[in-house]
Amino acid sequence: EQAAKIATYIRSHGPFEPHRLPADEMEYTSLPGVLEKLEDRFEDM
Repeated sequence: EQAAKIATYIRSHGPFEPHRLPADEMEYTSLPGVLEKLEDRFEDM
């Protein structure tokens, strides 16, 4: 019961880093290929 309360409390703060791998480790995933396919959809801000 106490662990469930603590988990709920932690989750209430929202996502926190690292919620995914660092950029240098993402090169071994499909992310670079996906970003390349979507590159023409990005807009400068």
